[in-house]
Amino acid sequence: MATKKEILVKRENEARQVVSTKIKQIELITGDKVKASKMASALIQLSQNNNLIDSTVDSIVNVGFQIVQAGLNPNPLFGQAYVVPFKISGKNGNKDFTVAQLQIGYKGYIQLGYRAGWRFKAVPVYKCDEFDYKFGGFEDDILLVPNFDKREEDQGEWVFKNLIGVIVYAKDKTDYISTEFVPFKKLEQLRQKSQNQVKGKLQYIWLEWAEEMYKSKALKYIIDRLPIEDEVKEVFHKENEPYQLTAMPIENSENKQKDINSL
Repeated sequence: MATKKEILVKRENEARQVVSTKIKQIELITGDKVKASKMASALIQLSQNNNLIDSTVDSIVNVGFQIVQAGLNPNPLFGQAYVVPFKISGKNGNKDFTVAQLQIGYKGYIQLGYRAGWRFKAVPVYKCDEFDYKFGGFEDDILLVPNFDKREEDQGEWVFKNLIGVIVYAKDKTDYISTEFVPFKKLEQLRQKSQNQVKGKLQYIWLEWAEEMYKSKALKYIIDRLPIEDEVKEVFHKENEPYQLTAMPIENSENKQKDINSL
């Protein structure tokens, strides 16, 4: 049986091989060889992520490449986009296997919206804050006085237990402003649509970046209903690509290496 180190080395070599076939495209997208090299290194590094150890290497690199194509940084430290595991149930006697799934972060939504002429802001509301919301049609009456002394936004479990909801502000090129409050119940419904999440607790990237992930889900929920450019929405909906795999017949184990970009 291979050791963990041997497995990681094998995955790194496989990732390097896949990335090498995309480096010219990455250079074209970034317009800078140095930046392209950094992006390529970030894609290779994703294959070493412990949370993705069961995901096929080609799917990890392909999702990372989708992030680069969207003009975002695949390094999770930037908070623009994340790669998470997604389990595919085998059919016709085939084994289950895991692929990578894209999840756009709060900062990623901000950047994509800005390019399309929209400015977004998502503000979390916690139980320790003073908060009052009155619906007013086009202009809602919102009072929020954050209690920063009692907030522990960097603690995932605290966020999960204390979040009331997220206020989303959207402003277009004509200075039209839309405001909507997305309650915690709705955010939980959206979170639990992610296959790697369960009811009652946060896992993986959600536990590590809880506030950012809740804000990103609130933004996506609102953005889906805004008159924003189709090419931007296409990036948003790439998050759903693994669900397409579950709807397709799995004929044999070779599908484990299927490039999800070709679907």
